[in-house]
Amino acid sequence: TTEEIYYKSTVRVNNTDVNILETRLPGTQVIVWLVDYPEFFDFPGNPYVDEQGNAWANTAERFALFCRIAVEVAMNRSYLEWTPDIIHCNDWQSGLVPALLSLEASRPATVFTIHNMAYQGIFPPDLCTGNTNS
Repeated sequence: TTEEIYYKSTVRVNNTDVNILETRLPGTQVIVWLVDYPEFFDFPGNPYVDEQGNAWANTAERFALFCRIAVEVAMNRSYLEWTPDIIHCNDWQSGLVPALLSLEASRPATVFTIHNMAYQGIFPPDLCTGNTNS
């Protein structure tokens, strides 16, 4: 069955408005929130590579934005009326979440699971510093 997907909230990160959509797992009452930011996530292929198997040039930026949104949701700054007790992060794609949450005074606990050590999300250091002149 197909469940209805509808707008739930907007999160502002880095002067960017990102929509949060809501649906339910088919046949259940389990709520699922989806990040809706077509500029980063609406393209052929999959979240990691294009249709030819090449990594997306903006992969680091896309998953950094995803992590920032996860923190906003976890800190209840997304108007979803939900506060988690624990955040389970999986692999490098969510690796910034525990670090960003550590900057918050009152925050949920985190657990980080590594699924596959072959995929490490290693990027040039200048992406972290903002120094793109090198």
